[in-house]
Amino acid sequence: MLAERKGAPLRVLIVWEPVLRTDQAPPTTGALARVGDERVAQFWDPRRLLSARLLPVLQADSGPVIGKPSLVTEDPVWDFVGVYAPGVRWSDPPPAPSFKGAPVVSVLRELNRHLDAAPARNAHLEAAGTFARAR
Repeated sequence: MLAERKGAPLRVLIVWEPVLRTDQAPPTTGALARVGDERVAQFWDPRRLLSARLLPVLQADSGPVIGKPSLVTEDPVWDFVGVYAPGVRWSDPPPAPSFKGAPVVSVLRELNRHLDAAPARNAHLEAAGTFARAR
Protein backbone atom coordinates (compact mmCIF):
# COMPACT_ATOMS: atom_id res chain seq x y z
CA MET A 1 0.00 0.00 0.00
CA LEU A 2 2.81 2.42 0.84
CA ALA A 3 4.71 1.52 -2.33
CA GLU A 4 1.63 2.55 -4.34
CA ARG A 5 1.58 5.89 -2.50
CA LYS A 6 5.19 7.00 -2.87
CA GLY A 7 5.45 10.68 -2.03
CA ALA A 8 2.04 10.77 -0.32
CA PRO A 9 2.19 12.67 2.97
CA LEU A 10 1.36 9.66 5.13
CA ARG A 11 2.80 8.89 8.52
CA VAL A 12 2.42 5.28 9.61
CA LEU A 13 2.92 4.17 13.18
CA ILE A 14 3.01 0.43 13.66
CA VAL A 15 2.55 -0.77 17.20
CA TRP A 16 3.43 -4.40 17.74
CA GLU A 17 1.75 -6.11 20.68
CA PRO A 18 1.71 -9.65 22.12
CA VAL A 19 -1.49 -11.44 21.08
CA LEU A 20 -0.49 -14.97 20.15
CA ARG A 21 1.69 -17.22 22.31
CA THR A 22 4.54 -16.64 19.87
CA ASP A 23 4.35 -12.84 20.35
CA GLN A 24 6.03 -12.62 23.76
CA ALA A 25 9.16 -10.85 22.52
CA PRO A 26 9.57 -7.68 20.46
CA PRO A 27 9.46 -8.18 16.69
CA THR A 28 12.67 -9.37 15.09
CA THR A 29 14.80 -7.23 12.81
CA GLY A 30 13.44 -9.26 9.90
CA ALA A 31 9.83 -8.55 10.88
CA LEU A 32 10.56 -4.83 11.26
CA ALA A 33 12.31 -4.77 7.87
CA ARG A 34 9.12 -5.94 6.10
CA VAL A 35 7.85 -2.37 6.35
CA GLY A 36 10.89 -0.46 5.14
CA ASP A 37 9.55 3.00 4.39
CA GLU A 38 10.83 6.29 5.84
CA ARG A 39 7.24 7.30 6.69
CA VAL A 40 6.93 4.36 9.10
CA ALA A 41 7.84 4.28 12.79
CA GLN A 42 7.48 1.00 14.69
CA PHE A 43 6.98 0.44 18.41
CA TRP A 44 6.67 -2.54 20.79
CA ASP A 45 3.77 -2.33 23.27
CA PRO A 46 4.25 -5.36 25.58
CA ARG A 47 1.36 -4.35 27.87
CA ARG A 48 -1.06 -3.60 24.96
CA LEU A 49 -1.70 -0.08 26.24
CA LEU A 50 -2.78 1.22 22.82
CA SER A 51 -5.28 -1.61 22.46
CA ALA A 52 -6.72 -0.84 25.90
CA ARG A 53 -7.13 2.85 25.02
CA LEU A 54 -8.66 2.20 21.59
CA LEU A 55 -11.10 -0.55 22.58
CA PRO A 56 -13.79 1.58 24.31
CA VAL A 57 -13.60 4.22 21.57
CA LEU A 58 -14.00 1.64 18.82
CA GLN A 59 -16.81 -0.15 20.67
CA ALA A 60 -18.72 3.13 21.10
CA ASP A 61 -18.21 4.24 17.49
CA SER A 62 -21.28 3.39 15.38
CA GLY A 63 -19.35 3.61 12.08
CA PRO A 64 -18.88 0.41 10.08
CA VAL A 65 -15.96 -1.94 10.55
CA ILE A 66 -14.62 -3.28 7.26
CA GLY A 67 -13.62 -6.93 7.49
CA LYS A 68 -13.72 -8.81 10.77
CA PRO A 69 -15.32 -6.67 13.54
CA SER A 70 -14.14 -8.94 16.37
CA LEU A 71 -10.52 -7.81 15.78
CA VAL A 72 -11.67 -4.22 16.37
CA THR A 73 -14.34 -4.49 19.05
CA GLU A 74 -13.01 -7.27 21.30
CA ASP A 75 -10.01 -7.34 23.62
CA PRO A 76 -7.34 -7.03 22.39
CA VAL A 77 -7.71 -4.77 19.36
CA TRP A 78 -5.23 -6.17 16.84
CA ASP A 79 -4.42 -6.47 13.17
CA PHE A 80 -6.37 -3.23 12.83
CA VAL A 81 -6.05 -0.23 10.54
CA GLY A 82 -7.66 3.14 11.17
CA VAL A 83 -7.49 6.40 9.22
CA TYR A 84 -7.29 9.85 10.78
CA ALA A 85 -7.36 13.29 9.17
CA PRO A 86 -4.35 15.62 9.50
CA GLY A 87 -4.26 17.62 12.66
CA VAL A 88 -6.37 15.20 14.68
CA ARG A 89 -5.13 15.41 18.25
CA TRP A 90 -4.78 12.29 20.30
CA SER A 91 -5.79 12.61 23.93
CA ASP A 92 -7.42 10.34 26.46
CA PRO A 93 -9.64 8.92 25.13
CA PRO A 94 -8.22 8.84 21.60
CA PRO A 95 -10.40 10.00 18.70
CA ALA A 96 -12.46 7.60 16.60
CA PRO A 97 -10.99 6.92 13.15
CA SER A 98 -12.81 7.76 9.92
CA PHE A 99 -12.01 4.26 8.63
CA LYS A 100 -11.81 1.03 10.64
CA GLY A 101 -10.74 -2.30 9.22
CA ALA A 102 -9.24 -5.66 10.13
CA PRO A 103 -7.33 -7.77 9.39
CA VAL A 104 -5.08 -5.28 7.67
CA VAL A 105 -4.07 -7.46 4.71
CA SER A 106 -7.74 -8.26 3.96
CA VAL A 107 -8.97 -4.64 3.90
CA LEU A 108 -6.25 -3.00 1.80
CA ARG A 109 -8.55 -2.52 -1.21
CA GLU A 110 -11.15 -0.71 0.93
CA LEU A 111 -8.41 1.25 2.71
CA ASN A 112 -7.05 2.46 -0.63
CA ARG A 113 -10.55 3.49 -1.74
CA HIS A 114 -10.98 5.44 1.47
CA LEU A 115 -7.64 7.19 1.05
CA ASP A 116 -8.42 7.94 -2.62
CA ALA A 117 -11.73 9.53 -1.61
CA ALA A 118 -10.12 11.72 1.06
CA PRO A 119 -9.20 15.25 0.03
CA ALA A 120 -5.67 15.41 -1.36
CA ARG A 121 -3.04 15.31 1.33
CA ASN A 122 -5.71 14.66 3.94
CA ALA A 123 -5.17 11.15 5.27
CA HIS A 124 -3.54 9.41 8.17
CA LEU A 125 -3.12 5.72 8.48
CA GLU A 126 -3.36 3.79 11.70
CA ALA A 127 -3.08 0.08 11.75
CA ALA A 128 -3.81 -2.35 14.44
CA GLY A 129 -1.27 -1.96 16.86
CA THR A 130 -0.50 0.33 13.92
CA PHE A 131 -1.52 3.89 13.45
CA ALA A 132 -0.33 6.65 11.23
CA ARG A 133 -0.77 10.32 10.63
CA ALA A 134 0.08 12.66 7.76
CA ARG A 135 3.31 14.58 8.17
